[in-house]
Amino acid sequence: VVGIPGRIDAHDGRVIISSKPIYGGSKDVGKLIIKCMNVNPRDRSVASIKYDSKVEHALKELNIHYIKVGPHESSNEDDVINAVVNSMIKDPALEAVVDLGGYALEPVTYVFGIDSIDVALKVIKIASRAN
Repeated sequence: VVGIPGRIDAHDGRVIISSKPIYGGSKDVGKLIIKCMNVNPRDRSVASIKYDSKVEHALKELNIHYIKVGPHESSNEDDVINAVVNSMIKDPALEAVVDLGGYALEPVTYVFGIDSIDVALKVIKIASRAN
């Protein structure tokens, strides 16, 4: 699984990436997409973006089908992954999963798509509505 380690940020209207995409660049997100692909092979890409009320509002405005999981009592990343996968099992049509975080876990939004272009376009739409 190819991922971008660290964060992708914006400054003065430009995208700032801390590193180039590499194999194993994001182990937890990599584990997540592999398990989700077992449930729904159509979705072969995922991005982890922040979660706040503006992001949720954008998801609603864009009619992106999503569900919330958490908050979690432990900081075990496998518990988060299992919660997301279980959501996908219950509803394979999900396009996003909001993880409310928990102890030592920040809230995030996982955006799924058929490929990285599909995910990037969804994230751009979400970002444009959330600002």
